[in-house]
Amino acid sequence: MIGSRMSNLFTLFCFLLTSISFAATDFATVLTVKGKATKLLPGAMSAKIVKVGDKVPQDTSLVTGKRSYVILRLSDDSKVTVGPRSKMVLSYSANESGSILSLLKGRLRTKVEKNKNKSLYITTRTAALGVRGTEFQTIYNPENKMTNLLTFNGEVAMAKIKEEDIKYKNKTSTRYQRTRDNEVKVIKTNYKVPVIGTDEVEDLINRRTPEVVKAGQFSVTVGAHQKVSKPVKISPVQLTLLYANKTLENSERPIRRDIADAKGLGLLPQADQVAPLEGYYDKNTGDYAPKSGGVIDMSTGLYVPPGKNSIFDERKGVYVARSIGDLDSVTGDYVSPKGLSLDPKEGFVVSKNSNVSKGELLKLKAISKALNSEMKTDVIISKDNKKIEAKFDPLTLRERFSKDHLLFSFGAYDLEVDEQSNSLTSNNAETFNDASFVELQWLLRGNGKYRPRLGLGIRGTGNNNGNKRYVKPGNQLFSLSVGLDYYLSSRLFLSSFVEIREELVPDYDGSNLSSANLAIVTLNNVKLGVQYDIAYINKFHFYTNFYLKTNFHKTDSAITVKNGFGFDARVGTIYHLSRSHQLNLSLFLDEQFFDVRNNDYFAEITNREVGLSFQYGYSF
Repeated sequence: MIGSRMSNLFTLFCFLLTSISFAATDFATVLTVKGKATKLLPGAMSAKIVKVGDKVPQDTSLVTGKRSYVILRLSDDSKVTVGPRSKMVLSYSANESGSILSLLKGRLRTKVEKNKNKSLYITTRTAALGVRGTEFQTIYNPENKMTNLLTFNGEVAMAKIKEEDIKYKNKTSTRYQRTRDNEVKVIKTNYKVPVIGTDEVEDLINRRTPEVVKAGQFSVTVGAHQKVSKPVKISPVQLTLLYANKTLENSERPIRRDIADAKGLGLLPQADQVAPLEGYYDKNTGDYAPKSGGVIDMSTGLYVPPGKNSIFDERKGVYVARSIGDLDSVTGDYVSPKGLSLDPKEGFVVSKNSNVSKGELLKLKAISKALNSEMKTDVIISKDNKKIEAKFDPLTLRERFSKDHLLFSFGAYDLEVDEQSNSLTSNNAETFNDASFVELQWLLRGNGKYRPRLGLGIRGTGNNNGNKRYVKPGNQLFSLSVGLDYYLSSRLFLSSFVEIREELVPDYDGSNLSSANLAIVTLNNVKLGVQYDIAYINKFHFYTNFYLKTNFHKTDSAITVKNGFGFDARVGTIYHLSRSHQLNLSLFLDEQFFDVRNNDYFAEITNREVGLSFQYGYSF
C-alpha cells in the first residue's frame, strides 16, 4: 500500500516537473491557423493538430499543408507566419539574448519588435539571419539549397553558411494511417533538428562577412560560392503586393497583373542600392548581384531578373521588367510566361502540360534558354562538380543608356582645305599634316530610351607642308556640343547634336592673290545620325556610326559663310577591360561643305579631316 502511494506520488512529481519545465520554455502562442498544420512536441512520438491558443515550447517542429499557414506570437511579442508547405523548428529561446527559428523548408514572414537587448535569428541549411526590429520574409528550398531574403522595413544581416557549421540532433516523428484492409499502419519520419545558441549564431554570421539587406531589398545564397548575393531592389510593384500578403498564401488560379502596373498601389519605399543596378558577377571573388527590378518566385525561391531590354526607371531607381511573365495581383507571387514553368534546379522549363505544336515548342525552348541565361542559373543554383565558365557579360545597349559615361579621346588627323570655283584665282588645296585633338564627352544617365550628352573638344591645325598658300591665325580650334541619343533597338540608336565648332576658312585680300589668311569662323551645326553595334566577340565590341550635318549662315567680321552640309563617318572597336572601363580605337572621316564670301571673292570650300582616335571610357 505504501509502495503504491509512493509510486503515485513519484509519477505526480514527474508530471508536475515536466509541466513546469515546458511552461518555463514556452516559445510561442498560436494566434491563427488556416488549413492543416501539425506540431511535434519535444519528446513526443507523434504529431498533433495545431490549434488556436496552443502554447508551443522550445524544440517543437511545425509543419503546414498545401494551402495552410500558422501565425505565432513569440515570447517577445514578435509575430511569425509559417507559410504553406513549410517546416520550421522553434529551436531556442532565451529571455536574455533572443530566439532562434530553424526553417527546414518553405517560407516565413516575420515582424520583429525592436529590442536592443534581444535578437531573433533564423537559420537554414545554407544561411543565417540576424534580426533586430524589422519586418521581412525568407524562403528556403531544400531542392536547390537556396535561401532568399526580402526585407520590408528595417535591416537584416544575412550570411551564407555550411551545413556542418551547425550541429544537429536526430529526431523521429510518427503518424498513423489506416490501410484499405482496415489496419493501422505506423509511418516514421526521421529528420534533424539544429542545436545552437544565439551567441553561436551571432558569431557565425559575423565570421561569414554578412550582407545587410535593407528595406525593399533582396538577397539570396549563391550556389557557386560561399557568399550571399549583394542586396538589390526588387520590383516595387511586387514588393508592395508581397507586403500586403501577410499570410504568404498561394493562388490556385492567379489573376495576372503586369509587373510594371503600379496603378492603385501605394508603393513601399526602397533603400538605395549600392551594387550596380544592372547586376554583375565576379568569378574571382564570388561577388554577385542580380539585375535590379526583378521578381521572386515564392515556390522555388528563384529570383527572375527584369530582362536585357528592360527600361530604367530614374525616379524609382530600378529597371522595369518586360517580357518575363506577370504577377498574381492578389498574392504578389510570380507567374511564368504561358507555356513555361520554373524548376528549382533547372530554372525555366517547358511546362509538362503544354500541348503545343513543334514550332511553338522550339520557340518556348528558345525563350526558356534566354531567360535562364539572364537569370544566371549556372551561378546561383548549386550543381555538384559543375565548373562555372568565365564568360564576360557586357552591358546591353539599354543598360548603357541607363548609366553615366565619361569618355576621354585623343588622336591624330590630317586636315585638307580644298577650294573650288574660286572667283579670284585657280582652285587651290592644302593639307595640314599631323594635327592632333583631345575631346571630353559626358553621356548622362537616361531612362533606357533617351540619353543626354555633352562634349568639349580642342583640335590642333597641324603643319602645312605644301605650297604654304595659307597663313594660319592660330593652332587651336574649339568645339562644344549638346545632344540627345534615342534608343531604337538592341543594336541601334539615333543621335542628334547642336554643335558650336570653329573651322578654318580662306580669307583672300584682292590685292594679294598669291596667299590667303585662314580665318577662324565659329559655325553653328546640327548633326543627326545613327550608331550600329555590329558584333560582340568576347570582350570586343565592333561598331560603326554615320552622321549628316548642316551649318547655319554666319557672318564673322568681313567673312560670310553660307548654309552648308557635311557628314561624319566612323568605324571602330571597343575592348572592355571590365563593365566599367573600356578602350576604344576608331578611324574617322569628317567632311564639311560650305560657300565663303568676302568683299573681294567667293569660293566653295571643303574641309576634310581623316584620322585615328583613341578613347578611354569610364561607366558609373
